[in-house]
Amino acid sequence: MAKPSDRASGPPSNRPSSLPPPGYRGLAWLAALPGIARNPLTFLTDVAAQHGGVADLGPFGRRRAFLIAQPDAVQHVLQDNSRNYTKGSQFEVMRLVTGDGLIASEGEHWRRQRRLVQPAFHRQRILEATQAMTEVTVAACEAWAARPAGQWLDVFKEMTGLTQRILFRALLGVEAAGRAEELGRAWDEVFSFLTGRLLSPVQLPLALPTPGNLRFRRAMRVLDDAVYEIIRTRRDAPTPVGLLPLLFAARDEETGAPMSEVELRDEVMTFFAGGFETSATALCWALHLVAGHPEVLERLQAEVDAVLAGRPPTADDLGRLRYTRMVIDETMRLYPTVWIFARQNVEEDEFCGFLIPPRSLLFICPYVTHRTPELWPDPERFDPGRFDPSDARARPRYAYLPFGGGPRKCIGDVFALTEMQIVLALIVQRFRLVPAPDLPVVPRALATLRPRRGPIFRFEPREAPTPSRATP
Repeated sequence: MAKPSDRASGPPSNRPSSLPPPGYRGLAWLAALPGIARNPLTFLTDVAAQHGGVADLGPFGRRRAFLIAQPDAVQHVLQDNSRNYTKGSQFEVMRLVTGDGLIASEGEHWRRQRRLVQPAFHRQRILEATQAMTEVTVAACEAWAARPAGQWLDVFKEMTGLTQRILFRALLGVEAAGRAEELGRAWDEVFSFLTGRLLSPVQLPLALPTPGNLRFRRAMRVLDDAVYEIIRTRRDAPTPVGLLPLLFAARDEETGAPMSEVELRDEVMTFFAGGFETSATALCWALHLVAGHPEVLERLQAEVDAVLAGRPPTADDLGRLRYTRMVIDETMRLYPTVWIFARQNVEEDEFCGFLIPPRSLLFICPYVTHRTPELWPDPERFDPGRFDPSDARARPRYAYLPFGGGPRKCIGDVFALTEMQIVLALIVQRFRLVPAPDLPVVPRALATLRPRRGPIFRFEPREAPTPSRATP
């Protein structure tokens, strides 16, 4: 059986610049196909271990594909030479949902929209939204506490519903309670369609009346109707609430023109596509990890009890909930929600001593980078202490990239981190986390890194400290 080429010896900087990356030569990639299909996470991690952080994955359709997991290579692609890279054909699939929103647009349109949207995601604006995040989460905690004792909860379902309500309240200034279930079902259908289309080598035209296409189109009508209704309702609202009014007020710096209704729709749909699924998944993994590590949960609850003294968090508390943030950071190291994404180079490129042909497909894989032993000793171990600011190791800038990097780094990173810090703090403040026994929780590499099933928990109320008992 053909085998992939051996890993070249010596550090990349000492190799000839014309050397192609090591990896799969000739027909060797055919032998790799079962592993890719069976478990792409394990396959890509093994590729990096054998061939290094820049590796040839063989043909991908009509293009050559490469794994890019070495931090300086990632920095070159995402930042240093980012103008040579586009998001490529893979993001055409996302365009079916987000149109020309930030997640899929390119070139001058992307730059214009980024300038228009950026003020809504300024750190101060996000901090102003923390009250809405807290109020929605407190209501969810009260609903969980009111359930019959001993009831098991599907944590992924609960976190998805919660982050969806936070997005509607904090970002869009509306309540989603009346339509949450309908919108959740529609998004699940869209997510399933996108995942299938991203992973399929054959993509049938959307106009064909296949069952999957018909379900997708019906689900998109539900989402589009909701988004346009929100835009039209909020535009005429007498009191600005949430971050959406900032988009209404945004003006092009050259023409003075506001966003059109279609442009607003595309950006709101982008928020919907990236604003609750990713946060819900990360929170799901965080609860799973802390429940399985009692020493982490004990320290986390001790910090929350000391800082909050039984009250809900405010924006002023976030800087003092340091260990809570460390838990979130370590969760996203082990289980980055966006576990892989692609770039396509316009022209030939050289970095780390390797030559990359033009129009290649480069797969940047945070999941692999975050598990590189040279960067993260004992990488499978859950250890929030890795992110202790007082004991931070000197790591390359792109050793950790849960939100991507460079000019196209996720614009909602501060919103997501703030939301997750508030939700995690309130849940561990109010509840003991009791996982269902004998239910393994493993990752499934879809469009996001969701758990294959579960986790299933009981949220058992715990007594929170009163202000007089808390440590200041």
